[in-house]
Amino acid sequence: MLELKIRYSISEDMLEKIKEIEEKLSKIHIEEQNKKINISTKSRVRSVYSSLAIEDNPLSLETVEKITKDKLVLAKRTDVQEVKNANELYENMDNYNYLNEEDFLKAHLLLMKYFEDDNGTYRSHDEGVKKYDEIIFMAPDSILVPTFMNNLFIFINENNNIVHPIILSAIFHYYLVYIHPFTDENEPLGQQKTYLQKYLQNKGFTDFGKSFF
Repeated sequence: MLELKIRYSISEDMLEKIKEIEEKLSKIHIEEQNKKINISTKSRVRSVYSSLAIEDNPLSLETVEKITKDKLVLAKRTDVQEVKNANELYENMDNYNYLNEEDFLKAHLLLMKYFEDDNGTYRSHDEGVKKYDEIIFMAPDSILVPTFMNNLFIFINENNNIVHPIILSAIFHYYLVYIHPFTDENEPLGQQKTYLQKYLQNKGFTDFGKSFF
C-alpha cells in the first residue's frame, strides 16, 4: 500500500514572518475580562461567516451573527443549518483532540449534520476538481484516503513539538486539500480552518488562531 510522503521546506523569509507575528502577538494585552469575551464572540462569528463563505453560503455577516444568537432570519433552511452546525462546532472545539484522527471525523459528523448520509466517514469514490469542462486536479484514489489521512495525523503528532505550529498547521492544511478526504459535496473547508485554529490556540497563538483564518 502506498503511503503519503510529506515534503516541505522552511525558508528564512518564513522564519522572519513568524518572528514578526510572535512579536506582534506579544504586544497584545487585554485587561478587561468582558472585553475578552466580546472579542472572542466577534471572532467566532467572523470565523463562522468566512468558513461558510468559502463554501458559497450567501448569508451576510450580520445574518450569521443573528443566527448564532438564535434570532429568526429570512433565509433558506439549508443555509441557516450550515451556520448552526459551524457555530456548534466552534463552540465545542474544546471537546475535540485536534491531534486525534477519530475526533477529526467526529467534528466532520457534527459540521455536516442533517446534510449527507456519509458524514464522519472518508469518501469511497474518486473526486476531482473541474474548471469549466476541464479536470484540473484529481484527488488520490479513494482506497488510499484512510492510509493517507492516518499518515498525515502520524506526521502531525510526531512533529507536534518539533516544527513551528504555524508551519505545521500550513502543512496539515495543504495535504488535507490534496487528499480531499470527503465527498465533494461533503468537503467543508470550514472544518479545516476550525482544526487549524484549535491547533494554533493550543500552541499559545490564541488571538492569531481566532482571527487569522
